[in-house]
Amino acid sequence: SATNRQSSVVTPEKLAKDADNRLLSRGSRLRLDAEVLREAGVEIIVDTCVVVTPILPASGGVLMTNSGKFAHYGPSNTGYEVLYGSLEDCVDSAVAGRALSSPEVWAW
Repeated sequence: SATNRQSSVVTPEKLAKDADNRLLSRGSRLRLDAEVLREAGVEIIVDTCVVVTPILPASGGVLMTNSGKFAHYGPSNTGYEVLYGSLEDCVDSAVAGRALSSPEVWAW
């Protein structure tokens, strides 16, 4: 994606607009390969349909997604409660083991 191809160089302009890099105004300084992520228990599922390709246990629970479409259709298609957030919210929630969100990311 274009975000991943951005430079990690911090310019004065980028720092002034997005000091904490919350809006991903520059590339991440840290990149982890897939094996490190898997060892940490992260499972990244890209563009699949949980109705056609079952990837979730049938027991129900709570999911967090950055997909508006999945947030809308997910509960009826999966039986899970679905929370909507940014990708950063999803990752922070997975790391914390509880749902977290950053309201300022959604503020206009």
